[in-house]
This record gives sequence, structure tokens and C-alpha cells, in this order.
Amino acid sequence: MNGKRVRMAVMSAVILSALAVSGCSSEGSVSYNESGEKADDVSASLSTPVTSDTTNSSESKETQEQTSSESKPAVTSTNKAETTAVTTKKDTDKDDTTSTLDFQKLLEQNPDCAGWLTLPNSNVDYPVVFGASTDENKYGNSYYLDHLFDGTYNLSGTVFIDYNNGRDFSHKNTVIYGHHMLNDSMFADIEKYKKQSYYDSHKEMIFQTPNGTYKIYPIAGYSTTGTGNYVQYDFGSDSEFLSYVDRFVSASTFKSDETISATDQIVMLSTCSYDVEDGRYVLVGKLVKAS
Repeated sequence: MNGKRVRMAVMSAVILSALAVSGCSSEGSVSYNESGEKADDVSASLSTPVTSDTTNSSESKETQEQTSSESKPAVTSTNKAETTAVTTKKDTDKDDTTSTLDFQKLLEQNPDCAGWLTLPNSNVDYPVVFGASTDENKYGNSYYLDHLFDGTYNLSGTVFIDYNNGRDFSHKNTVIYGHHMLNDSMFADIEKYKKQSYYDSHKEMIFQTPNGTYKIYPIAGYSTTGTGNYVQYDFGSDSEFLSYVDRFVSASTFKSDETISATDQIVMLSTCSYDVEDGRYVLVGKLVKAS
């Protein structure tokens, strides 16, 4: 269904109805303080599932899922979280990989805008921001855990790039975090790569940026925990990089058609998994410049 249509930069909210839908912190296994050192106390807090009821943090997964399904409201145009950060995505549909974005408007709304990530035929279709914010009050891996693209406080947060990656995509591994919301929004669909059949029908992601469009080709899906020490940005040698990638490929939840060479760059999409305590599911993909 082509033609100009309004897209919401705060789709991440999916109208969370007074923040009643539970999610999980999307922070990776290695957390850092502002000086770049590991911050164990921060890691501990980020590994706790986010709930809207701070007085009942021990609520069971079953109760959370029931709350999620019961609290999903009908989509309306009057929700404040939706209407405060409207963006225009031109001539596009969820399965349209050739659409273009008005990055001038997106950057006017939020200078931290890094791009727009789309997994065709899924719910993953969101703006992405830099954790390495130009605003010192937003800098780091904490602010966008519970703030929307327009700065509105919301527990669904915004998909964001690890601040240790900076803003230039120069690292061998770029790490992107997103919540696993129990209403299937944000990065919930990423965990579906636990099934081979999902990979077979979702072999390509599109990451549009102000400087061009990239394709992300999934090469591995990996189940781990928040203390699994799975995040690494740069490597001392080609063999170290290839060994790192093989760690994920050898334990992948699906078999990919893709291969990785020493000259490739990868992207790691990290989200929470509720299968185990403090669980994480990580999708590793090959990053290829398309245009």
C-alpha cells in the first residue's frame, strides 16, 4: 500500500495505556559507567525486568503476560505518546524495502537519530538513536531505556546503539538494544529467530541512515544471560574477530545462508528473553552497505 503516510517515531510505545505493558531491560551483558569502566551496580539494575508497578517487581511472568494481553488498548489518534513525535515515512509499507525517510525532520525532532530499522513482515519498524548523545544529560546506555524518541518518559524506551560504539559505525561490531515488550512490540520479534522457520522467512533487515541504507543479514541467534559477557566492539586481529563470530554461529538457534569474512562488519541486536532468569537473546547479522 504505497503512497505518503504518517509514521510515528514513537511507535515504540504501541499505545502502552498508562505504561501497563511490561518489558525487560535491553542492556547487554557488559554495562559501563560514564568513564567506560564496568559498572556492576548499573548492570544489576538493568538486568531486572521493567514493570510499570514499582511496588510489585516480583510479579510472575504469567501475571505480566496476562496484564499485557488485557491492557492492550485499541489504537487511537489521541494518545499523547503517539502524537507528540510524528515523523513522515514516505511511500512505504512494512514489506517495502525501497522506502525513503525524511531524516531532516527526524533530526530536527531528535539530533540523536541514527536511522530507522525495519525487519519486513514483522513488528520491528522503529527509529534508532545513538546512546552517545549530543546532550550530556542523555549520554550513556540508560536514558533511552525509558524515554521515547521525543523524550517522553515511557517504559518501552527507544531502540538505541550502545554509547561505546560512538556515532560513526566504525567498529567491527555495532550493538543495538531494544526492549522485549510482552505485547510483541519493540524487539519482541527478534526472539522468534529461535525457530529455523522464522529465519527462513526473515533473512534480511533494512537499516536506513542519513548517510545511506544498509542491509543486515542474520548469521546467528544466541541465547545467553545478562552476565554472559557477549559484547565486544573491536578486535586485535582478524582471527580474534572470526573466533568471536564463530562463538555465536556454532551455538546458533538457526542455520544461516550467510558467511562472514575478516573484512566484514557485524551488528548485534540484543533483547531480553524470559526463558531463564536475566535471559538475553542476541541476533548477530552481517552489515552491508546497500546505497
